[in-house]
Order: sequence, then C-alpha cells, then structure tokens
Amino acid sequence: MKRILLSLATVTFLVGAGAYATRAFFSDTETSTGNTFVAGSIDLQVDNTSYYNGLTGILEAYPAATWQKTDLTNQLFFNFVDIKPGDLGEDTVSLAVSNNPSWVCADLAITVNDDVTCTDSEMADDQDCTAPGMGTGDLASQLNFIFWADDGDNVLETGEQVLAQGPASNVLSGVTWALVDSTTNVWGEGVGKPMAPNTDYYLGKAWCFGVLTESRVQQALDNSPTIKPGVSCEGGEVNNAAQTDMLMGDISFYVEQARHNPNFVCGSHYTPVVMGRQNLENKDDSWQVIADDTWGNIAYSDGAQSFYGMVVGQGIAPGGYYQITLNGPGVCSSTDVLLASAGGNLFQSGYWNNWAPGLAPDCTGAPGQGIYNMALISDWYTFVADGSGNFAYAFNLALPKGSYSGVKVLVKKMLDSHVAPWVDGSTEHTTNLFETAPISFAVN
Repeated sequence: MKRILLSLATVTFLVGAGAYATRAFFSDTETSTGNTFVAGSIDLQVDNTSYYNGLTGILEAYPAATWQKTDLTNQLFFNFVDIKPGDLGEDTVSLAVSNNPSWVCADLAITVNDDVTCTDSEMADDQDCTAPGMGTGDLASQLNFIFWADDGDNVLETGEQVLAQGPASNVLSGVTWALVDSTTNVWGEGVGKPMAPNTDYYLGKAWCFGVLTESRVQQALDNSPTIKPGVSCEGGEVNNAAQTDMLMGDISFYVEQARHNPNFVCGSHYTPVVMGRQNLENKDDSWQVIADDTWGNIAYSDGAQSFYGMVVGQGIAPGGYYQITLNGPGVCSSTDVLLASAGGNLFQSGYWNNWAPGLAPDCTGAPGQGIYNMALISDWYTFVADGSGNFAYAFNLALPKGSYSGVKVLVKKMLDSHVAPWVDGSTEHTTNLFETAPISFAVN
C-alpha cells in the first residue's frame, strides 16, 4: 500500500514540473481596449439682432425679433404687425455649425400674401381688392428687401456682397440661395471652401416699406446701424393698395457635411408649411353669425413644429384687453386631451361668460362642454385693441405634437389685464370673435 501511494506522489510531482516548465517560453501581450466608433455631428445654431425705426422714428434695437444663438423653434426674423410707409428694419443673422466643416444653403418662401380687408382708401388704389382675398395682397410688391454677406456689425459696407435685392414678391418667393457650396462662397473665403466649424458667419438683411436705397458705409470697426445702417427708406411713393394686407413667409437654413462630399451644390431642401385661413365672425349662443361690423380672419399653420400664424380684425372694444383661446370639440377627444396637456388652466363649463367656470388640470368634461386652453397666454391677456377697435396679432403656440380637429379659435374679451375673461357677462356677444368653422391642423 505504501508503494502505491509513493507512485502517485511521484506522478503528481512530474505533472507539476511540466506546468512550471511551460512558463519558460518567451511571450508578450499587447491589448487595445475600448475600441470605439462615434458618429460626428453637425448642429447649426442661429441668432438674430434686429433694429427698427417704427417705434420712435429712428433706427433702434428691436427685442421682438432678437435672440441669442440657438436651434430655431418659434423665433421670428420678422415680427411686425403695424408697419407704415417709410418704416425701415435692419437685421443681422449669425450662423455657426459645430464640429465639422459644412456647406450651407438658405430657402425662402412666401406663405401668405392676402388682402385682409378693403378700406375706402385702399379701394381707391386697388379696385380689385376683395375682403378677404387670399393671395391677392399688395404688400409683397411694396415691401423691399436687401440681403448681403455681412461682417457682423449690422451695417451694409463697401465691399460686402449683395445676395438679393428687390420686392418681397421676388426675393422671398420660393428661392434657394447657395451661401457656401462647391461653387459658391458668399463670404469670399474661396470657392469650394466650406464653412469652418465653431465660427460665426453673418448675413445682413434690411427691409423698407417703400423705396429702399443703398447708402454704403466705408469699412470701419465702430460702424453702428443706429447711426449709418448703409441703407435708407423713402415711403412717399407708396399708395394705399397695401393697407391692412398680410404677408407671411418662411426662412430655412440647411447644412450638410463637406468631408467626402466635395461636389455638393445647394438645391431646395424645404417645403413651406401649408397655411390655412378662416374668417372670424361674431356669433350668438347658437353659433349663428351676428350681422355687425365686428369681424376678422386668421391665417394658421398646418404641419409646422408649433401652431403659429396671424389674427387680424376690427370692430372690437377700442383699447380693450383680449386673448386668443383655443376651444376643442368638448367631448374629451384626442384634440381636447392635447389641448389640456399644454397647460393646467382649463375652462370647461362652456363658451359663455355668464356660465360658472370649471377649472381642471386635465380633460374631464362631459359631452358638450367646451375646453379653453388658458395656459397658452401670458400675463392673462395677449394683446390690446387700438383706439379704433382694430387689432393684428402674430401668435406662436408651443402645442404638443399631434393632429387637432374641430378646434374653434376665439378672440376673447377681458375686463382688464388681470381679470379672468368669464366675468364680463354683459358684453359676451358684442365684444368677442368666434371662428366661423372649426379648423383642423397638425403639429409635427
């Protein structure tokens, strides 16, 4: 028995010796850890600095069309609702793309050019005026523009390249501009040289309600648009044909990588958002039109990233405080749910001021009850009618994505800037505007 155990011990020893001998061979190990592919990105950001002479008669900063560098959502390069002949505006937009050299193009399109109404003086100069007349407006032909490659000072200076000049009906009407592609570089950096990453490139733009004239300024570091913008405006030759007309349009910028893409040429990359139109009429509690001089109309987007457009009208209370509200079908449909999700202040008892309000954070109304989205307004009211009871208001509401149907747009009277609208029961049918037919639209 001892011999067997001894033999086993010997075998075990020999195996151990064999394992140890294996480690004597030359060896080496090299390891590459964390091998990774990360796709690069291209992110175009845009800012705008705006000046306007319509407030004080001199060109000065205009905050309503000015913003810091960002991805565009609901910003407006042009946001002017009461322009007069001789009005002049100047803007400079800056474009900057992150991370990668890029080509850049711009698409411009007019979406609305309407006769809103026909005043006596307008009819004298525009005998074809109809109220409202979709696509028959005269403002696009009387509003003149100039665009140029700017150096960032908001001034048209000697040596800066003009991209387009003329009436809006020409320079904004479904055109595509090559800013930087394989055949063009408007900033003079060399044909075929793309936009450098993380670098600001500037476009100057000026508009005039009248005759726009270049008055270029010599290049200097201290040039200011409030002193010498490089353009001037004369409104004396404008007639009354464009009174009350509405002009809306889209401006889109497109960038594409330049690396491995040396032959890129700009083409149209944007389809203008479809704009719907409806008349606004005063109605009774059976939704029958009241025959009076209170009326208006609305142009609104369908398929945009937000719900935007313009509401204009006349005959409401002079100097009165008003808000624009949206009223869904009132049966907790998908449209009502979407409106409710945009904010928590909902009026669910009905359309009329003398009904008791029912506020709720979501859609819980019984069939037949209306739903207002009050949370879309700021400071309780949206706008104030002028001394003649007229108004023009550009709206842009960040509604949830989805399809909306059966929506009534209401222009709602308020007693003052901080009183809820449902308390004004004595004037409910004479101071409000109700949309003639329910509208449908999508927010993408």
